[in-house]
Amino acid sequence: MEDWKQQEQATAERILGQTAALLRQREDSDAVELLVLVRRLGFEQTSDGFVDETNWHDYYWAAVFFVEERDRERFTDAALLNLQPLLTEVASQNGRHDVDRIYVKPFLPEVDSDWRHSFADTAIGTDRTLAAEGEENQGPNRVAPEAVQARTQGYRTAHEGTAEPDRVTAVTRQRLFSALADSGVAWSGSLDEVAFLSRLYDLDRMESSDSRFATAKGDIIQHRYNNPDDWDDDWIFRDSRFQLDQGPDDVLLRFLEQMVHPEVRTDDNETEQLLDVLNSALAPDGFRFSPANTISGFPVIRLGAYPAYSGVCPLALARLLLRRPHPSWVRTDTTWCEVRRPAIPRHTTAAPTPCPEAPRQTSSKPPTGKLASRWR
Repeated sequence: MEDWKQQEQATAERILGQTAALLRQREDSDAVELLVLVRRLGFEQTSDGFVDETNWHDYYWAAVFFVEERDRERFTDAALLNLQPLLTEVASQNGRHDVDRIYVKPFLPEVDSDWRHSFADTAIGTDRTLAAEGEENQGPNRVAPEAVQARTQGYRTAHEGTAEPDRVTAVTRQRLFSALADSGVAWSGSLDEVAFLSRLYDLDRMESSDSRFATAKGDIIQHRYNNPDDWDDDWIFRDSRFQLDQGPDDVLLRFLEQMVHPEVRTDDNETEQLLDVLNSALAPDGFRFSPANTISGFPVIRLGAYPAYSGVCPLALARLLLRRPHPSWVRTDTTWCEVRRPAIPRHTTAAPTPCPEAPRQTSSKPPTGKLASRWR
């Protein structure tokens, strides 16, 4: 058992090192710096399944970055999206297949049996410091200074100021919301609005904008179901509780990702229409939605950096991540070409685990079907 664990740890360390080496070749120093901060790499099976070409049911895996708590907020959604395609490919060539996402979890510190005593002393010292700052800088009813708030409400990272700022501008959001409203496509897809929003928000804990109701769920039912003319169809984009208009990028982008999820939207034409709207609006800010994997044969659309993977078209990337056969008709630009895996540099003497090549299709015909043609 110990030998197996050591082998797994060595493979994980090799995957991190080879990914960092490729990123250094691309001169992506920010991404390399993030990987250096990862204390340990693990892998965790997800609940998302798929059926491969042999009708075998399997599950996708997540790469898990275990990082120090002080470094955790540096691993933004945008940074992870930038890392994920390359990490997926390196993991696959090292025998870790079907990795399609990255989780970030705290690296657990070592503690001794007398930790209560040492931590109690620290807590007493912090309380005294906070009290002194409060007496010096504020009255009894004023908000605590920024330094005090940082310690009482969260942690202050050692790399403060280096977190990636939001990239989706107010101009982009306004144009995006207008285009979505003009499209006439329901943002909730085939779900009702409460069911859709419940995938992202806890409506029973959100406050109501109507004093007659205790929660957001209550006033949505009242003003969208009982009296559907009370609110416009695009009300969600202006409601500050949902933070789509002025909130963080990840809140907006996760909302948009759900709009084109196959469990939400069953009309292929609507999905194509929405993808055109989303990608046209978000491209200037460096984002693009493209297929990442499939559920029961239907593509799952996820956000990626733009361009998503160094010249590989989105359909090719989807097949690359799924370890599906790479067809000879994958199109990049105006040339029909094969997708080739990048060479993985070695940074250790240990040889990587061989990864057998999937059988290639020989058809010279382009793909058919609505969503397949969308990604030519």
